[in-house]
Amino acid sequence: MKRTFNSHERKEANGLWAFFILTYVLMLLTWGVMAVFQMRAAAATDTGAPPSALGMVLFLLGGFSPSIAGTIMAWRVQGRDGLRDLWKRFVRFRLGGAWYLAILGLPLLVRGLQAMVFALGGGTFVKPPFVAQPLSLIGLTVMMFLFGPFSEEFGWRGFALDRLLTRWNALISSLILGVLWAFWHLPLFFIPGTAQQQMGNPVPMFTGFAVEVVAMSVLFTWVYVNTARSIWGAILFHMLLNYTSNLVLMVTGGTMGLAAHLTGTVGLVVLAVIVAAVYGANLQRGQHD
Repeated sequence: MKRTFNSHERKEANGLWAFFILTYVLMLLTWGVMAVFQMRAAAATDTGAPPSALGMVLFLLGGFSPSIAGTIMAWRVQGRDGLRDLWKRFVRFRLGGAWYLAILGLPLLVRGLQAMVFALGGGTFVKPPFVAQPLSLIGLTVMMFLFGPFSEEFGWRGFALDRLLTRWNALISSLILGVLWAFWHLPLFFIPGTAQQQMGNPVPMFTGFAVEVVAMSVLFTWVYVNTARSIWGAILFHMLLNYTSNLVLMVTGGTMGLAAHLTGTVGLVVLAVIVAAVYGANLQRGQHD
């Protein structure tokens, strides 16, 4: 069952495809340019040369393109009311204890399984840098909040998801959004210095990455539709998935291995399938299609 929108909201839903076009245009003008001209997004590991100022500006602007586009389109189709709605849903912190537990627990479960597979495969854990420099966790936390969660969720969930839900049920909406969300990341696999580029061969690595992102999209929608459309809930879930992934990489010394990496992907897919099976196509209890 799709969310019921009034006629005014349905008219506003016409901004959906304009949002995707604007997001992709901004991405191509930033990350696309970086990929074509091989502009570094991080210091060169072989020479220690830092990225150029222009490269860093383009990299950051590209990362914020969904939230920039979502904010622009919210203003374009609803004016100040659209911006107020985004803000109100961003500060919608009252999600309920069970949903906070899910948002925290699922990333810990998936990353814990990855760490276990790494250990069972003979991997040796190392002391992460923040043990010697605890204050570095503050910088990591701020970075994990701003780049990815905050820079994307005002667009993907804050603007696009509601409008997809006027046309399709929550599961199909999640799959559509997940595919577009995944391909938005594609240039990162060709930009020197990014985590995606360092994964290796872009064809198989992007394929696995895309499957993981689509599974995450289902889980994000599940949280979103059950927490009164809270953008904060989506941001927090996004942040914790990224944060815990980085922590696992730190304690494995950056050598997680293919088996542990696939464990994360499979774990997220299994969770998405379970959620869809239990909650139905609408991803809400008592509202099965």
